[in-house]
Order: sequence, then structure tokens, then C-alpha cells
Amino acid sequence: MFNSDDLIQPAFNWVKSHAFAVLSKLAYENGAAIKYVLQDQLGFKTSTFIDIDKTQLFVAEKPGLTVISFRGTAGIADWLSNLNIISTNVGNGDIHSGFYKAYMDVRDALEPFIDRADAQGNLLYLTGHSLGGALALAMAVDRLDGGKGPVAGIYTYGQPKTVDADLGRYISGNLSGRYHRFVNDDDIVPRIPPGYRHCGSLIHFDGKGNPTILDDTVVSEGVQSGFPADISETEFTEIQQQIREINNALDQVETDNRSELLETSVEGLFPSFADHAIDEYVRLTRYQLPKSHRKIAVNFEQVHVQSKIQTHDQNRRSAIEGEDVLAGAGDEILVAGTGGRVDKPVRIPALVHVRNPNWSPSLGTGILVNSIFGSIASVQSESFEALRKLAKDDVDVISVDISRDAGQVELDESLQFLGANRIHAAPMVSEKGDAAIIGVIDTGIDILHQCFLDGEGNSRILAIWNQRDDSGLAPRDVDPDNFIQSYGTLYLNSEISGFLKNPGSTPMALRDYAQHGTHVASIAAGKAAGTVATGMAPQAGIVVVIPNMKTNRQDPPSLGYSSSHVDALHFLKTLALKKGKPIVVNVSLGMNAGAHDGTSLLEAAFDAASNNGRDPGFVIVKSAGNEKGHGGHAQIRTIGQRDIVWTSNNVSRFQDYI
Repeated sequence: MFNSDDLIQPAFNWVKSHAFAVLSKLAYENGAAIKYVLQDQLGFKTSTFIDIDKTQLFVAEKPGLTVISFRGTAGIADWLSNLNIISTNVGNGDIHSGFYKAYMDVRDALEPFIDRADAQGNLLYLTGHSLGGALALAMAVDRLDGGKGPVAGIYTYGQPKTVDADLGRYISGNLSGRYHRFVNDDDIVPRIPPGYRHCGSLIHFDGKGNPTILDDTVVSEGVQSGFPADISETEFTEIQQQIREINNALDQVETDNRSELLETSVEGLFPSFADHAIDEYVRLTRYQLPKSHRKIAVNFEQVHVQSKIQTHDQNRRSAIEGEDVLAGAGDEILVAGTGGRVDKPVRIPALVHVRNPNWSPSLGTGILVNSIFGSIASVQSESFEALRKLAKDDVDVISVDISRDAGQVELDESLQFLGANRIHAAPMVSEKGDAAIIGVIDTGIDILHQCFLDGEGNSRILAIWNQRDDSGLAPRDVDPDNFIQSYGTLYLNSEISGFLKNPGSTPMALRDYAQHGTHVASIAAGKAAGTVATGMAPQAGIVVVIPNMKTNRQDPPSLGYSSSHVDALHFLKTLALKKGKPIVVNVSLGMNAGAHDGTSLLEAAFDAASNNGRDPGFVIVKSAGNEKGHGGHAQIRTIGQRDIVWTSNNVSRFQDYI
């Protein structure tokens, strides 16, 4: 993490950048939580929470340092739909009137703290996320106009445009090297409202989390190559109107979480809303921390877990101590991995978060890349020691996660309930999927089942990649121009057709002894046969990946799924592009694991695989899990360090993830 002493230095650095992102997030908490974190965790002597006419902030003080963090708006959709573009002149130029008024509402309450900071010679820092960033800038402008001189620094995150060009030049001239504005990818908020400008230095993170720093300028992102374009007044009006229409539709819905539904609906309409979350800014700045602070930052959020891994060997059960693998580049934080007797050389799967999408491990490291989406790579390692060394690479590697395991669940959907039967029939659409591909990541598929034949008796299964079987040719061996995965066995349609003609020669792996994958595939793309009903897309081509993970009934329940699924997504997307057809990938394996905030490497890889849902022709459908009653989640709703104690029952569950 960090300590308040880290902030008592004037120069820009990543430790301060991350610290102020955390303090901006802290402003969204209640007064008691804010006080606990500031005084008990970060070393501030006093903290004061101020709430006046919807403007909220806290002031943190200690000898030599005063920090004011303004809270942003909790409901970005409602705020955006009501945002106007009216300005107010403050002598050296114009500032957005709404932002300036919100600051002026708390100005008098802040005067005693500002006077004390000036009298004691404290460094004064202002920070905030979203609207909070605009309020921080408004305060800096007021301080300059009042003749009190510049602040020590301003750090804002996802700040909307606030001033005109004249005031922007005035601010940049007086706060050169002190005002730092962070923007995540194509976050929509820094691109509005129309008619205003940004100033100060810009730190822009691209879609892969790589920062670009522009020095003090009066800027409009739309005029700079590589940055998202500003929102025009016409576009801004259309966005507001669409949000109001969603609001009107929600008026007809009886719900206790209307604001959450509005935010979710608007995020679905405008994907760039997701880039605005303060958690994203905390995460992105954390990745840039130097090695000296990396251990503390990761230790703030992760725990060293030592667990017994239970394994079954036919009728014999034995407890085996798990191996340890690093989680976090350059850190000393360990998480439990897997262990057990093996009959062939161990190849340890893991996910790696890298800084460069063109990254590749050096020769002789024992690390093999199987797939890479943006900055998330799926790798195999010859040893745990090789993963440890990889995790200590503070230049190219951000973090390393050992691959999680996954369990098997059941799925039963109704064609009529979803209304797909009406889509199949004219005059509505008469669409049955012949122009698309269904991808299935599951236990396999019974290639001899009649559900997967076309009208002429030929198999609609285009390919099967069995990750568990190394006896045949891997995808890269079959087609090195398209595939990079170098393990498992790939069966193409020609081989599958051969097994149909000679059923006795069919490998057991292609009969899906677990039946779950066949069940799922028949729902997604099966045609009516005997007592089996028609599936969702009974004429679609089918591609199946059998992932290399635990699925046997005697295996312990496992949380999540990891590198096998990332490799599967890469393979399926590559094959669909090669075939020139859109693909829908069904993932009905895995359990409800992870932080559910998009920060785990697995979640990030799923997002990257579909370019955050923006790539045309590639859709992922993921099961939510069947673990509602398991009570398998715990959450700490505060920033800081807490001890967690739990009991793991080695009869019903053998692995815990933190």
C-alpha cells in the first residue's frame, strides 16, 4: 500500500499517483470508514468529513501535509443526463458553472483547514474522481484567484472537461508540473461536456493499461492522435436523450435497485462507461508501482494461503502439500497451487499480465506461451521456480496467477421459454444458425450422436480440440499459420467423418463419457433426434474444446477456470476468423469464483478476448454458476488491513481461493 509520508514530496511519481487514486476512492466511503483508514492505516493525525448540499469531501491532516479529496457522483448516468454546459467567468476565463457552484457550496467550510495549512506551511494536495476531479480543479482556481498561491499538487481521475481555453492556459502557467489528470482508455466522462477544455499534464492509459504522459498543455483529446475523440454537442444531446429514455422505461419497472439497473443499462449502451470506474484507476496506477512498493500494494489485497490439496487415486485418498506460486510480479506473496503424483513431465499452466502485447519469454526460461489477448498471456511452465522468476520480472511482467481449476455443473434451458422456436419459424425470422458457428468449452461431445448431423447425415462438428490428450497433433502442428497452441490433440471434420463411418475406432474422448458437454452442445446446436428436442441453432457448425481441468465426479469442487479457458477462447476466435463466420462461445464450466470486479487476470482475459464486448462476430455466453447456496464468498467493505479467519472443511471442499 502506501503511507502518508510517501506524499510529502513535491515531484510526480507513481506511488503518489496510486495513493491519490486510493484516496479518491476512499471519498465514496462513509465518515467512519474514512477516519479508520486515514488515521489507523495511513498515518494521518486527523480527518474531517464534510457534506453540504450534495457536495462531499474529506480533509486529512498531519504535520507538513493536508489532503482534500472530493467525492465524485455515485450515479454517473443520472448526473450525465442532467449535466448542462453553462459557464461562469472567474476573471481569467470561464469555468463550468455547475462544477464551480458545487465547490462554492463547501468553500466556507474549508477555509479553517486551508488557513491552518498555510499557517503551518503544509503541502496542500487536492484530488478527486469524476465530478470530484472538477471540484478539485475549481478549488485550485479559487486559490489562485485569491492570491494564496498554487497548491502542491492536483491529482484527478476520470475528470470531466472543466474550463475554457483562456482559463486552461492560466492554470497551466501557474500549476506547471503540479496538475496531473489521469484518463482510462476511452472513458466517456473526460470527453464531456462539449465546449470545454482540459489542461495540465495528461496521463492516458490505453486499452492494455500502458500509460502515455503528455506534459502541461491546454488540450482537447480529439485533436491528438491515439486519443478518443471529444463528444460533440449533438452527440452529447443524443446521449442524454437515450439515458432519459432508459429512465422512462425503468419508471415502468417495480424494483428496489433502480439506480443500479440504470447504471447497468447505460453501461450496456455505452461501453466506455465501464472505463470510468474509480476501481479501474486504482488498478491501473497500482500496476505502475516500483518494486519497492509492489509488495506492500499486493499485500494490501491478497493473503498467503497454505492449503492441503486432496487428491484421489482410484480408491485411495491421500493429502498432498500444495506447491506455491507467486501472484504479483516482484512480490513475495504466495497463493496455493496444486500438487500430486504425475506420470509425465509436469507442465504448469498460468496466466501472466504483461506490459507489452508483443511480449514473449526469453529462451531457456522454461516458459511457453499458448495464447495472448492484449496484455493477458496464457503460459505453461516447466517448473514452479520458472514461474517465480517470471513473477520477479519488474520490467515486462505485472503479475502472475497460477491457473485455477474448475468443476462441472449441469444446465437445463427451455427452447420455448426463450422463444427460440418462434425465431426458427417463418414469418418471424426462420433463422436456424447455418451462417454461424457455435463454440462449446466443455467436457466434450459425443460425435456419434444424431443431434449433430446435418440433413444429409454429415457431421456438423467442424473441429474438436482435446487439451487433455497429447497423443495426436496439436493445433499449431495442424495449422501453424493460424494456431499457436502446442499441446493437446486437434481433430478436424475430415477425421470426425471417418469415425462416423467406422464407429468402433472412435476414441473414448470423442464420446464424452461425462455427457455434460453433449448436453450443452445439444441445447445450443442440436437438431431433433428421437426424444431429443431441437436446440437453439440446429443448423450451426460446431467447434468443441475439451479443457484440461478437473471434471471427474470424485474430484473435489474447484473454484474458477483459468488458462485452459483462455487458450480455448483464443483457439475458437482464431478458427472463426479463418472460417469467416461469427461465433458464439458457450462456457458452462467453472464456478462462481473471483472478485467479480474485472480485476482478476481471468476476468481481464475474457474481456480482452472480445475487446470488452466490442468485437463484431464474437460473443461469449458464460454461466453464472450453481453455487448460490454454498456461502462461498466473503467481502471486506473498507479500505485497509483486516484479519480474516475461516475454517476449511476437508470433507466437502479441498481448496480455498483468496
